[in-house]
Amino acid sequence: MGIFLGDVSNCYNAGNIMAMNGTVGGIIGFETSGNISNCYNIGNVMTTENTVGGIVGYYRNSAYTKNNITNCYNAGKIMGRYWIGGIVGEASERYEKNIKISKSFNIGEIVGEYTVGGIIGVGTSVEECYNAGYVNDNVNGRQGFGGIAGTGKTMANCYNKGTIKSDAIRNGGIVGVTTSTNGHEMKSNYNIGTIEAKEKGGIAGMAYSSVKFNKNYYLEEVAEKGIYTGSVPEDSTTAVTSDELKQKVTDLGEEYWKEDIGINDGYPILAWQTDNDKLNLINGDNAFIEDTQGLNHGYPLLAWQVK
Repeated sequence: MGIFLGDVSNCYNAGNIMAMNGTVGGIIGFETSGNISNCYNIGNVMTTENTVGGIVGYYRNSAYTKNNITNCYNAGKIMGRYWIGGIVGEASERYEKNIKISKSFNIGEIVGEYTVGGIIGVGTSVEECYNAGYVNDNVNGRQGFGGIAGTGKTMANCYNKGTIKSDAIRNGGIVGVTTSTNGHEMKSNYNIGTIEAKEKGGIAGMAYSSVKFNKNYYLEEVAEKGIYTGSVPEDSTTAVTSDELKQKVTDLGEEYWKEDIGINDGYPILAWQTDNDKLNLINGDNAFIEDTQGLNHGYPLLAWQVK
């Protein structure tokens, strides 16, 4: 879809998309007034310009809506220049209404030049999400590469285990650069993903003091410090050993986290995750089912796809 107004649910894309300009998405290019749920993309989505997402390219709320994206995943390669994300390229919050991405994941490769993230390139709040995909710059990397967000606001109960490779500045296991506005937080996140970069923070590449940090952990071998540069206290993130992190479920918060059930090398997983690492996405209305017939390379299918 190009420009779309309204709710979208139970949709998927398996085809490759190539555009010569920006605002491209696997499901929607431009969305301004609806909620998105139960969608997935396994196609490659690419542009030579800006604003590309596996599900939505550009997402903006209207004056009357509080938009949410939930229960979605991307397994395709997403590539462009600026504002590139596995779920959303760019989210713009207007009229003091919040946009939130939750209970979604990315396992596809995400490639860009500026503000590139496993879940979102630039914008909004991300909660209860994870990235296992490769976040990579396209040779001309400038700044802001993160496992969850290139540039982000509130990030809570998220984890990254994907590799980040960048010659750009300000790279972080969770976020490249935090927002500079008040009222946002980085809470109960962890990173176990490798960061191949000169400027790197186990959690954030750059962070402003306007964002509160609480219970953010990273493996001590990933980076020398949790936040590479910025104006937040040095003790706002914590380096831990592998064994220590595996015991952090209670500390992270048992409402959102649980002990690994054989899908994450012993590290904590999110409460909504199942014991099938490719069926990690079943919500209350059972939108997704297991791909028992190999129709979708083992990745979750929407229930209506199989009779």
